Amino acid sequence: IAGIDTRALTKILREKGTMNGMITTNENYNLDEIIPKLKAYNTGKVVEKVTCSEKSVLTHTPASDQTPASLEEAYFAYDYTFTAEYDIDCTSAEVAIVYRTVEGEDEAQEDAEPVTETMTVALDGSGTYFDNEQLLFGLRAVDLSAGISFRSVNPVKRVQETVGATTEPIPSSETLRFSLNGGEAEEREISAISFSIGYSGANSGLSQSLVYAVTTDASANTYRNVLLRMDVPVLHSLGTLRYSLTEATFSA
Repeated sequence: IAGIDTRALTKILREKGTMNGMITTNENYNLDEIIPKLKAYNTGKVVEKVTCSEKSVLTHTPASDQTPASLEEAYFAYDYTFTAEYDIDCTSAEVAIVYRTVEGEDEAQEDAEPVTETMTVALDGSGTYFDNEQLLFGLRAVDLSAGISFRSVNPVKRVQETVGATTEPIPSSETLRFSLNGGEAEEREISAISFSIGYSGANSGLSQSLVYAVTTDASANTYRNVLLRMDVPVLHSLGTLRYSLTEATFSA
């Protein structure tokens, strides 16, 4: 679909709410016949609540005990699903966390029912809001050389907090080996920008270090603020997990 003023369309939907529409390849359709069908079409209460994201996690976290008696006591296993649903005005988020017993980790609880925690998180204030699962992708649309600040739900505190750059963005050059558009993997040197982000406020946790490709051509999608590398500190100063780009496919 091309030739649509998406900004104008967004403004209309914001003012009028959900509206029925039609996509057709028939250039000779009879509008008088179509309008009654459009008015009769009903998708239900589509704007009352929208499921924005769902994340399933299986992870292991080191225990604080530096001298565990066994391997099983050296870590904690977590298997859970984190779901966030937003109201249409984006004034609150209904968060549900479903914890499951990790198979083989706790034989005494293998048959236990999942435990669910639910909570309502108020979303207030002004400025950009990113859903947690869209945060890293959403930064592709941000000028990374400028100040980075937006709102998100802190999944640990279960409150809305500001996320921002904890270090100044630094231009850099990144050399990575990855495949591009289905081709063979090879080393590529890419102009990049490096910075760290984290939550504000007390007990904000450790910042994550991010390296994004610099947008060299605003009209092209290739390397457009794509995430190249992410460093995530492990708890209890046990090192850092590094995630690097291995495969990329860019549309024209």
